[in-house]
Amino acid sequence: MALPVSSHGARDDIWDTALTYKDDIGDFLASARVGYGESTDPGSAIGPQASGNNAPTSFVVGGTTCISSSTTTASTGHFVCKWGGAAATVQHKPTGLFVYGGWGEQRVTVNDNATTSGQLIDPDSTVWFIQTGIEKKFFALGKTNIFGEYRHDDAGSNPGKTISSNVDTWQGGIVQNIEAADTSLYLVYQHTDGDVTGRTGITTPKGANVGNGAPNGLTKLDAIQEIVVGTKINF
Repeated sequence: MALPVSSHGARDDIWDTALTYKDDIGDFLASARVGYGESTDPGSAIGPQASGNNAPTSFVVGGTTCISSSTTTASTGHFVCKWGGAAATVQHKPTGLFVYGGWGEQRVTVNDNATTSGQLIDPDSTVWFIQTGIEKKFFALGKTNIFGEYRHDDAGSNPGKTISSNVDTWQGGIVQNIEAADTSLYLVYQHTDGDVTGRTGITTPKGANVGNGAPNGLTKLDAIQEIVVGTKINF
C-alpha cells in the first residue's frame, strides 16, 4: 500500500511518501516499510538583532529542522533536504524468534549560500540498527519479549559547530505483558558512547570559517549507562 503525503507552506514545499507491506509467509510473519521525502522550506526568522561574532542574527521557527533549526544565516538561500529509510521485521511464529532492523539517511544540499555551504562539510546523516530477540507466551500472564539491540548514528555537519559525530548504542531488555490488565512491565539496560569532530576557527576550502562550536579535532564522549524500569498501562 502506498501512502503519499504532501504539505505546502507559505514559503516552500514539504512532501514525503511511504510504502508498507505486512503478510504471513508460511511460518513467518514479515512486515516492512520504505519511505522518502524532500523539503525546501527554510522556516521564518524571528527575534531581535544580536551583537557579537558568536550570536545569531535571529532564530528560525518552522520549516525543516535539518537546516532551519540554527540561524537565519544557516537557513537563507536555496537548499534541498532529502530523507529516506527502510525497516523490516521477520518473526518465526512457532518459536517467537524475531529480527528487526532499519536504516535511514538525511542529506542537505545548499546551492547559493556560501557560508552554510562551506560549513556543511559532511551533508549526510545516517542511522542503522538491528534488534533480535524472542517474543512468546511463556506464562499465563501474557507474552514475554526478551531483546538485544545495536544502533549506530553517524551524524553529519552541524554548520558552524561540528564536522561530524558518531554515536554507538547497545541495549537489552525484557518486557512482560499482562493481558488481563492490558499492561506491560519493562526493564531495559542501555550503554551509549561515541565521538564528535569539531573545527574551531579554521577556514574551509570553500572560504567559510567554521566558527565556535565543538573543540577542534576529535573528542571522545563520555559513556552513558542507563537502567530503565517502568510500567505502561493502556486505557
